Amino acid sequence: MSIRFRLIAVTSLCLAIGCEAKQEFKNVMPPSATAVVSKESAARLEEADKADGTADHVIGKCYVCGLGMNGSEKFTVKVGDYQAHLCSEACQQQFTENAEEIVAKTEIPSGNKSE
Repeated sequence: MSIRFRLIAVTSLCLAIGCEAKQEFKNVMPPSATAVVSKESAARLEEADKADGTADHVIGKCYVCGLGMNGSEKFTVKVGDYQAHLCSEACQQQFTENAEEIVAKTEIPSGNKSE
């Protein structure tokens, strides 16, 4: 009876862990997400795009981190005609969910250089 109980316990544990792993997988952001912003925020995106010295429609610094950290193509969010590279999955998710608010409150640093 002890072996049967252990077998049931191990099987139950494996099923519980397997279900939990599937639930975590559902929360992973796609490699590229999309956000929508107002015309005013689109103009601010244009300013941020020009801040690195090139108007290439790619913002290479992480918007969530106040344009202070380098972003990564791995965590890109498409915003209108622009691509915003964020520094992490958490920043990508936050920007996707709150792009309007983040763009509106972020101060565009002058002389911002992408590395």
